[in-house]
Amino acid sequence: MGSLFIFWTKNLSMIWMFFLLTFQLSGIFHFSPRKVSLLPTLMLIKKSTYPPIFSAIKILAVNSNDS
Repeated sequence: MGSLFIFWTKNLSMIWMFFLLTFQLSGIFHFSPRKVSLLPTLMLIKKSTYPPIFSAIKILAVNSNDS
């Protein structure tokens, strides 16, 4: 059960990072007022989301080293 949860968390964080990257690139390449106004929100989301993702990756690294 624990390993299934870790696997799900790992995939979710990868999807979430891809999602943020895609939005960031679309904001850079297509300057529309709506997307530009989204950028500060995305920056806030990034700041609040990356630390948990990195801590999850650290947990994964520790768990894989143990086995």
